[in-house]
Amino acid sequence: IYTVEIGTRSVEPLIEGAGAPNGLTVDTDDRLYYSDFNPRGLVYRVDSEARTRTAVSTDELRNPNGVAFDADGDLWVAEYQSGRLY
Repeated sequence: IYTVEIGTRSVEPLIEGAGAPNGLTVDTDDRLYYSDFNPRGLVYRVDSEARTRTAVSTDELRNPNGVAFDADGDLWVAEYQSGRLY
């Protein structure tokens, strides 16, 4: 995952080693969340210091393929091929 400075078009790595990140979203505290398409069912949160933490981990979720917040601030996770939302 990279950050891009629009004015200068400079590109800098933010997170290295993510497998297949997708579904990026930001919460009201400007923390980045992303799903990493993997069978472990993990969704990650990145704080302002670029520290990555596991935000969602459950045995039920497989292959998360997108994340979003609703108007109430609840995090939703879409699962690939099952059609389920968590």
